[in-house]
Amino acid sequence: MSFGVRVKMPPLYLYDDYDRCLDEFPERATYCLVDSWIAPNDTVPLWSVIEQFSADRKRSFRHDRLQRGLCMNRCHQLLTRFDPRTQMKYFRARFEPNDSQEITFDPNTFRGALDWRNRYRRLANQCVNYELKRQYSLMAYTTVEYCTTNRAQTDRDVRVSAVVAAPEALGDADKIDVTFLFVFGTLLTLTLLSTGYDCYRYRQARPHHGGTIADGLRDYYRSGMERPGVSRVTVLLVAFSLPRNWHLLTTARRKASSTATKDLRFIQSVRFLVMYLVITGHSMLFNCIFPLQNPQYVELNYRRVITMLIFNGITVVQTYFTVSGFLLAVHFVDFAEKQRRFRCWDYLQSIVYRFLRLTPVYAFMLLLDASWLIRLQDGPIWKRVAETERTYCRTNWWANVLYVNNYVTVSEPCLQQTWYLATDFQLFAIGLAILALTWRYPKLLKPLLAVAVLGALLIPAIVTYVNRFEGVVILRPEALKYVLWYDPMYRKMYIPTHTNFGSYLAGLIAGLLYHRLKRANFDAGRHRGFCTLWYVSLPTAIVLLLSAYIFYAYDFEKPALWIAAYAALAKNLWGALFGVLFVGLAFGVGGLLRTALNNSIFRPLGKVTYCVFLCHLFVIRVTLGNIRQPIYVSDMRILVSTSSTLVLAYIMGTLMCLLIEIPFSNVQKTLFFYKPENIYKEEIQLVCNGCANESNPTVKNTKEMAQES
Repeated sequence: MSFGVRVKMPPLYLYDDYDRCLDEFPERATYCLVDSWIAPNDTVPLWSVIEQFSADRKRSFRHDRLQRGLCMNRCHQLLTRFDPRTQMKYFRARFEPNDSQEITFDPNTFRGALDWRNRYRRLANQCVNYELKRQYSLMAYTTVEYCTTNRAQTDRDVRVSAVVAAPEALGDADKIDVTFLFVFGTLLTLTLLSTGYDCYRYRQARPHHGGTIADGLRDYYRSGMERPGVSRVTVLLVAFSLPRNWHLLTTARRKASSTATKDLRFIQSVRFLVMYLVITGHSMLFNCIFPLQNPQYVELNYRRVITMLIFNGITVVQTYFTVSGFLLAVHFVDFAEKQRRFRCWDYLQSIVYRFLRLTPVYAFMLLLDASWLIRLQDGPIWKRVAETERTYCRTNWWANVLYVNNYVTVSEPCLQQTWYLATDFQLFAIGLAILALTWRYPKLLKPLLAVAVLGALLIPAIVTYVNRFEGVVILRPEALKYVLWYDPMYRKMYIPTHTNFGSYLAGLIAGLLYHRLKRANFDAGRHRGFCTLWYVSLPTAIVLLLSAYIFYAYDFEKPALWIAAYAALAKNLWGALFGVLFVGLAFGVGGLLRTALNNSIFRPLGKVTYCVFLCHLFVIRVTLGNIRQPIYVSDMRILVSTSSTLVLAYIMGTLMCLLIEIPFSNVQKTLFFYKPENIYKEEIQLVCNGCANESNPTVKNTKEMAQES
């Protein structure tokens, strides 16, 4: 559609001046965000244009759905110039939209939203229609999403100042804010005390170390807790030591614990690179969620083949499932070959250990989003960005803690990106059960894997066929406004465990294959067939992403067997391709690429990826959520947004890693697997978003630790 036709349509977003509204009416200023549905009117030529353009739901916004930011004081002044009869000419009653899937936020999401809707429903309706009727000869039904007042702002500031003075007088909501301050203060206190005690111990031990101070520190942190006679209490007292944990984060061990650890050094770079792609996708997603001055930027990109690398880039998250399955298989075999058995107790212990390993830093982010996020910015859309997170984290936190938020509370998510943690946690339990069963009964290996592969192919195909889905997960522009919360394909195809099992299974098989080939002294670099397969894997993955264009550009009759088959292939092929890539990199295939991926710079970047994954949406909300007017989005804006988010998220993630993740891991290993010579032997190398790590004893027990010593 030409630019001239676009200009004729009402703008999707139009906001009154937010700050001027609150300042111009000091007594009682009210600013409301409202949603409007244009009523069909075949007598107006412009309506047919709107209807035709909006019909392409997969690539266009709904131009019959508008969002307005209204200064209600201005609207009141505007409408009071007319008599009541004239005012009613600008009122449009509710009507049934053509699309039965119209969505909007639950009014209970925002505090006081129901009162605002009842108070300003008529006025907002008339104010929006005053513009539409005069300029476009159209009318719309309008509903109030939420409102902000300058009096509420003043009251909020008063309540915040009273938190310290009278915490016992606060309601439940404010107690959560105080709880976060208490938890954060406790972490800082533990860090200061532990660091002070560790420095004292270093000064006491310094005469025993020769060389420079730097050499002495390295020797102290490398061996200080491994000397005989070091008690469990001492190890716990230095668990929160900042310089010690910085050493664990940034320094490689003097001796690698196994050949597998050397072979899999590239995993750290994979974590970082995929995290960068995740941040890129989420930065673009949030730039589409925010009010746009030029929505045609998004709509035109949907019509380009090359941008399918971004819109279908959500497939990239499958890489993490493959990494997780790959590492689980590698370390399970290492453990099982030493232990000679894997008992039910080992299985339960692994699940509990994993839960305790992931949850502390996860719970910290839940508490932060449920409390102080809402206070960090303001603006006309800030409640949409932050209060939704506050409300959902306070009501649905239990689903996150139980790692079931990929099935329940999906339309009201807290830390939405952590659906991955739930899915990965469940896949870990399933994958570990498969490995344990096949280890106990080796004859079941091939038939069980065959059944698992068949299930991994059939499940996405059946889900696609039954629900009449497209062959790929479609990111409809209109669904982006609500962060995909209500999109059926996102809920039933993208995030459930049963539809993501294939990529995890591909990682498991690749890990088992790595061990078998390693024992057979396989020379991957000289095997022509394997090298050919390895070098075509990455180009094939790119073609797979680009192929999504056919489902955006064309409408096919559904259900269709070929679409179901494509969905099954696309959902599983990505994991299989990267499984091949991982095995090849582990065996030295790749030349300069492998050398670059093994660069030591990726070690600390990879280690903090889990914390970065948890906090990067917090950074995006805080840095972008205070806009006052529709934004002009462009390639450069998204690039700048991605780069700034990456830097700030890694700063915040590093602090969280040093203050929470590594200290609690130290405590956990001390309590679970205490042996002085082994406590600091383990590295903190958690795969992004909760996968198994290279040397984390996720599937180890006390006996193995004793054997290694």
